Amino acid sequence: MKFQIRFKKNKRHGRKYILHQVPTGHLHRFYLLFSISATYILQRPSCFCNPKFKSMKTSVFLLLISFVVCMLSCKKDDPVAVPVSDFKALKNDVSWTATSTWASYSKKDKKFNISGAKRDPKYYQEEWLGLNFTIQDISKSATIDNFSSGWSYILGGDVQTDSYLMDSTGDNQIQITSINTIKKIISGTFAVRLVRDSHYSDKGEVFQFKEGQFTVTYTEIE
Repeated sequence: MKFQIRFKKNKRHGRKYILHQVPTGHLHRFYLLFSISATYILQRPSCFCNPKFKSMKTSVFLLLISFVVCMLSCKKDDPVAVPVSDFKALKNDVSWTATSTWASYSKKDKKFNISGAKRDPKYYQEEWLGLNFTIQDISKSATIDNFSSGWSYILGGDVQTDSYLMDSTGDNQIQITSINTIKKIISGTFAVRLVRDSHYSDKGEVFQFKEGQFTVTYTEIE
């Protein structure tokens, strides 16, 4: 968004209007005031001969100095960090991509919790997949075989209608490729085999997430 300052044509002095594009930001109010004052005076040079306006030269000069000092002393606003959200895999050889992700790291327990949800807004339902693992040294890449994982099917935002748990007999693995502790971003790959929770079925149905990869922003907690 930009502000515009317009001065209509003055019939007496025959001067054209002036258009300024004023950028938004923490200095735009000061710039707006300065532009209006300076333009008004510069378009009426005869006012300098009037005793009533003798002090205007000094006022404009002081205003200009204040503006320069303010520009030099103020810093630009820090850019807002945009969360990184990329969590996808092949679910039984069919592409599966999360529409939202969230992750946390417990400094005390040295534990990561990474979750992704694939939402269907039309029917207000979602698939949820979670990975939970411990890593002792977050400054290095690591291969993790001992972790937990789960998949759930949610209706209406809070009603779980199906659930799968990690099959310990499957080829389950997480590979951490990088952790940026400054930007709080973790990246890695994964493969996990899941078996249906006996609460929903006693047939032992399974499915596999493979060629999985994630790059997500995490929140650090104590």
